[in-house]
Amino acid sequence: MPLKANFQNSALPRDMLKNCMWEPQHNARIRQIFEIKGSARLRSLMNQERRNYSKDPNHVPKYIPESVWCQLLHYFATDSKFKN
Repeated sequence: MPLKANFQNSALPRDMLKNCMWEPQHNARIRQIFEIKGSARLRSLMNQERRNYSKDPNHVPKYIPESVWCQLLHYFATDSKFKN
């Protein structure tokens, strides 16, 4: 019988913790999988938004506040990890 996981100060969404159950010995692996998949999803979203911006410089994603988007654009333009 699966047990409800107990994450203190968890990075996992509250809904997931409310609706998903697993045995406590799996906590570390579940957190690792969540972080891997979450970072891949966020990276994919940001890459798509950067492509949209390169096609249309007036593009601002609806789900990102404009002030945050401006900071992201600055980061993309000045950080050496990003190919421009």
